[in-house]
Formats: sequence, structure tokens, C-alpha cells
Amino acid sequence: MSKISFHLSPYSVTCANETILLLRKEFELLQFLYEYLQTPFSREQLLNAVWSMEEPTDRTVDDHIYRLRKKLKPLQEFYTLDTIRGFGYQLTSRTKTHTHAFDITMSLDPEFQQATSSLVSMYRLYGNGQAIETLLNDQNLGIQLPTEDIVNIHFMKGDFAFMANPHGAPFADRLMFLLYMLEILDGKDTVFYYEKAIQQNSFTQRTAYEARILLPLYLYLKSEEWTKLEAAIAIAEQEIKGADHGFYPFFHNFKLMYGMATGKDEYSKEQIEVLDAIFETRPYMREKGIYYILLGIFNLLKGEQKEGGKWLQDGFSIIKHSLFVSHFVFGLDLLRFFLRRGLNAPFWNQYLEKNMRQVKAEHDEEAMKADILKQLKANL
Repeated sequence: MSKISFHLSPYSVTCANETILLLRKEFELLQFLYEYLQTPFSREQLLNAVWSMEEPTDRTVDDHIYRLRKKLKPLQEFYTLDTIRGFGYQLTSRTKTHTHAFDITMSLDPEFQQATSSLVSMYRLYGNGQAIETLLNDQNLGIQLPTEDIVNIHFMKGDFAFMANPHGAPFADRLMFLLYMLEILDGKDTVFYYEKAIQQNSFTQRTAYEARILLPLYLYLKSEEWTKLEAAIAIAEQEIKGADHGFYPFFHNFKLMYGMATGKDEYSKEQIEVLDAIFETRPYMREKGIYYILLGIFNLLKGEQKEGGKWLQDGFSIIKHSLFVSHFVFGLDLLRFFLRRGLNAPFWNQYLEKNMRQVKAEHDEEAMKADILKQLKANL
């Protein structure tokens, strides 16, 4: 397939030796549709994605689609801007297996959307990134996920540049993940923007629950705001009451982190017992990997170097195998947190530095942080 290359100065695209000049909003619209190739979007979704800071009309989308179609004619052998009758538009690759009419119909059917979204959520819960990749890459299945699910998968895969891109997806869909990223990159202002977002109800309906229950546990732990963290734990206790709750293993991981960070050994051991019982019957790979990392740090804090190293090695190995890059970076961030608080583990300090260098080599950390802060200031 001939790929489209995007150039900011001047706004233009190149494909198959053809260069096409575009206006800024044409460029942003095409970039968004190309990111979600073969995915149909309504006019409202496109307005939210490309004109989120403005007040345009449905006609704005139609006019830009009309102009883009004319400009993309030299590329019609490779790509076309198609109208999805009764719904909206999509960018279609002509060199891929064509999306059949029944695939489009299925992807727009609410029951099919709910079923496929639930399936992807189940694979995500069990930490099976490979299964998610297989589902989404099989064109014959006709799966078109909601934007929020697509954003979640980009985060899972470690596509942090997409997450920080203001034109990649609507701000509200990315907000929770931007706060996670900012905390890992810097952390100084994350609590301020998180609390502002909560006050303004800025999270989407699907992310608001996690943002209210789990996100503050991480942010208040990292900022060592123990009173706020204890209050957040109490709120989560009222919500997460049984092992069948999807947040149950992650919640007890956070409680273990709290016990370890505050030196509450008996409390920590209670969480270890709970977590051991969870993973005997529920193979949640991501949470299990994080638990093993915490168990390794717990043993290192007790001077058990060999035992601690074994658990850490197993934990990072499990997360790598799950293909959740986001959780691998999260595990590194937890290791860094305890190393900064006095954990004596030279080998694991080197392991952290080596892997963080690899992460940084793939991303412009300062530019990404600046982009995130700019968006948070503009939207909150």
C-alpha cells in the first residue's frame, strides 16, 4: 500500500510521488481520517475531532470533504473519500481488501458495536494484547470500534505521540490518558489539572468512572498526598466490593503500593494475601505483572535481593508478553518512585535507566510534555 506522508510546512501530503498542497483544516481532517483508515465517522464526530475549539456547522464538514475529494483525485487509485449513506464519511484504502457493504452495516449496528467493544474490553481486562491486535487487523471481521476504544488501544500500544496529538482524537477522549502521561513525564501539575477536570466534569461518560475511582489513587500516591490518597481509597472501597469488579485487582495493587510507601508492613501483607488469592483464579496478565513488580520491590525493601529480583524479572516479563506497552512504562514508573524514595537496588536502577532511555528515544519527551500542558490549559 502506498502510504501518505504528512508535511506541516507547507501543509501538504505526499503519496506515490504526488505532492498535494492543502489548507490547514483540510490537512487536519485528512490526517484524522488517515489515522482511522477504513473507519466511518459522523459529521458530529469529525467536528469534535478537527474543530473542537471552534463552533462550525455540519456544512463545514461537507465543504471540506468536497474540496479534499477534488484535491485527492490524483490518489484515487490508492485512496478515496467515501460517503457512508445516512451516517457520514470515511477514508478508504483501495489497495486493501475492500470493506463490504455488510461490514459497514454491521459496524454501524448498535448491538454489533456493543458486542465487539465488550469483546475487546474483555481481552483488555485479561491483558491479552495479541488477541486485540488480531481482532482489529482482520478486515474480514468488519470491526469498527468507537473512538474511545481506539484511543484506549493507542495508549495500550504505547503510541504516546498519537495521544498527545491534539488532532488525533477529541480532547475529552484523550484526557484521562494525557493525565497518566503527564504524571509519568513530570508530575508537578498533574494533580492540579486532574482536580480541575473532575470539578468541570471534563471526562467522557466511559472514562469518568475510572478517572474518579482509580486515577486519583495513582496521582495522590505519586505526589505523596497521603490524606487525599486515604480519602480516595475509602471512596474506592465503597465502589469496588467484590472480586468480580473489573477494578478489583488493580485497586488492591494500589493499596499494596500505599502500604509499601508508608511503611505499613501488616497492611501490605494483607494486600499480598488478597492478591495471591485473586491470581489463583483470575489470570489478569497486566495486573499480575504489576503485582509481581510490587512484590519484587517489597522483597528488596526487606533486603531480600535474590527473591526481589526474581519477582521483578517475572513481572516485567509478563507485561512485555501481554503487549501492553502502557503498563510496561507504568511498571517502570513505579520502580522509579520507590528508587527515588531510597530503595537500594543498583541493578534495577540500571534496568530502569536503560529502558527509560529506550522509551525516550522513541518520543520527544519535552515537546510531548509541552503539547499536553498546552491542551490542558486550553481545555480546562
